[in-house]
Amino acid sequence: MASVNDLPQPYLTHLQRTADQKRGSDVHAVTLSKITPAAGGSIHLLHLDIDRAEGIKFLPGQWLDVHIPTVEKIGGFTITSSPMDADRRSPSPFLELAVQNSPKNPPAAYFFRPSEEIIGQNLYVRVGGNFVWPPFKYMVRNQGRMPKRAVFIAGGVGINPLMSMLSHMHRSRATMPDNVQLLYATKGSSLNIKEVLFANRILSIASEYAASRLQVQFFLTEVADAKDVPTEQTTDLNNVLSKNGRMMRQDIEEALGDVEDRRDTVCYVCGPRQMTDELVEMVGKMAGMEAERVLCEKWW
Repeated sequence: MASVNDLPQPYLTHLQRTADQKRGSDVHAVTLSKITPAAGGSIHLLHLDIDRAEGIKFLPGQWLDVHIPTVEKIGGFTITSSPMDADRRSPSPFLELAVQNSPKNPPAAYFFRPSEEIIGQNLYVRVGGNFVWPPFKYMVRNQGRMPKRAVFIAGGVGINPLMSMLSHMHRSRATMPDNVQLLYATKGSSLNIKEVLFANRILSIASEYAASRLQVQFFLTEVADAKDVPTEQTTDLNNVLSKNGRMMRQDIEEALGDVEDRRDTVCYVCGPRQMTDELVEMVGKMAGMEAERVLCEKWW
């Protein structure tokens, strides 16, 4: 008899794919209060209100089991907001999810119904996931010390958990390493970079740091073969670069920094399954790196 692990990944449910990951014991009631289209309408940002007396605790990078009363299948969506937003001490605690339009996935398709049909709907959520910041295993091996450098590599909506991590670092400061590198590959062109999912939020955060602390690179794959388009363009910020084309090995090598300093570097990778598998293997074998310091999350 075939096991769950033998099934093709697209046919696994969220609960099957994440069966071996940590989950909270509490189920929380939230209310869908706002939907904001993003990335040309292919993504819906969901604003979920939380009972102020309760709040919800989670770690940056975690996801939610989402139960919609009128949909049989349980959905799984990554939290893109900071844990500070969901704290009960916040004036209006909330969670944010970024849901991609997936007509064949009933929980995702639900959030693309006409907004007047679903705004105000009560949902039930549970926190889970092992892909989190800070990197606790690294810290245990290093007497509680934070890494000096963090390299975040995102492909498409793989930016979701990394957006939560970056937002939390920015707002808490205490968990932010000396140097953070974000490499974000997505469809789009340099002419409309601000239409890329979370680009405005990333640019806003980047504007508050020197290049020695935070560097961001966008890789816009949709124009990789376009003629008469510069392969590299600067932005208004000296720590943000936009490149037309795919992310290359050299880009990652440079982001990891000098080989002799990489023992204090961790790398987080999130994106399509094939991309994630390839990058995790490649980065783990790069000089000065090791597999234990390359963490990943895959989406299907």
